[in-house]
Amino acid sequence: AGDGTEDYSRAAKLSNVVAEGAKLYQNGILVTGDTNYRISMDISATEPVSIATALLGTDKKTLYASNTFEYDKNGEIMTVEYDFTVPEGVNDNEAEFRVSLSEGREVMIDNVRLVEVKD
Repeated sequence: AGDGTEDYSRAAKLSNVVAEGAKLYQNGILVTGDTNYRISMDISATEPVSIATALLGTDKKTLYASNTFEYDKNGEIMTVEYDFTVPEGVNDNEAEFRVSLSEGREVMIDNVRLVEVKD
């Protein structure tokens, strides 16, 4: 990437055609306490879809952040993002980022990023 950071982005097509729901996971994420972060990604789909995201702790029970986005742009790319702060005292190097879809939907996801936000 031109901003001095490494670019590891890859587009992913996520389809949910089964009742239990489609989920995309990324393990091994480092987050530290009392730190502000921003999660962002580009999404597109051919029909309206609800996209839920969550950042969980190593224990898969601690919730550091979550948000749900409603997409209705008919194929246009939409960038979504949200900021959150990890609680003081946390030093988790195995956090897990999850994306899940509403039933019967399909979405393209690209440029997923978790960055530290400086004041």
